[in-house]
Amino acid sequence: QNYAWGKQGSESAVAQMLEGSGEAIDGEKRYAELWCGTHRSGPSELVDEDGKVSLLSDWLVSNPAALGERQIGRYGTNLPWLFKTLSINSALSIQVHPNIEQAQEMHRLRPTTYDDNHKPEMAVALTPFEALCSFRPLSSIARDWQRLPALALLIPAAVKEELAQLETASSPLCKADESRLLQAAFTAVLQATPQLLSEAVTLHLKELEAAKSQQDALADEARSKLFVELHGVYGVDAGLFCLFFLHYLNLQAG
Repeated sequence: QNYAWGKQGSESAVAQMLEGSGEAIDGEKRYAELWCGTHRSGPSELVDEDGKVSLLSDWLVSNPAALGERQIGRYGTNLPWLFKTLSINSALSIQVHPNIEQAQEMHRLRPTTYDDNHKPEMAVALTPFEALCSFRPLSSIARDWQRLPALALLIPAAVKEELAQLETASSPLCKADESRLLQAAFTAVLQATPQLLSEAVTLHLKELEAAKSQQDALADEARSKLFVELHGVYGVDAGLFCLFFLHYLNLQAG
């Protein structure tokens, strides 16, 4: 898969794998992902002893014993997983992974856009790898918007007021309230007007610069570094403030 965020030409591990199997590499192309599986958007092929090429999905139909009865009983002759090798040059877009019921409904409504399966993922780092994954607790996000004026600009006043009221109540914040307020806050960031977003980005860059000159830890170092780095690549973008909503993970090789 030649996505824009992949590494270029032979710098890409994906391209190196293709080259090793005899495929010519285009030095101008970006090689982002190598897929192994039966997914209809990029099915794997097999070459038999006589040099005949066939789709892995077709071969499995003819050779079901390769999968076993348990597998066939649950999934038929299709593989339920897709193995990918990624070679990443710049940040990927934000992705939503629905559960199986949501995926099937989305596929029913827009079959050419959405797959009919859910997408739980497992990753193994081949090199040091940074990821943003799943939402942080609302209380942690709220602490950030309370100390970062730029983030606070994007959060609706009604969300901040209701959260403050609920937190002063004797009972802990229930899961339904947390989910609803988190959704409202995150939606507001993603749907912020270009003008408001530009103001917030400019303000936060100034905050980071001032904190740096005063040797003050305004925000955690990893997120501060990422904010500046991603701004340099993408400019004013709502994704910059998603850094404060998601868990930051730093995986080492293996």
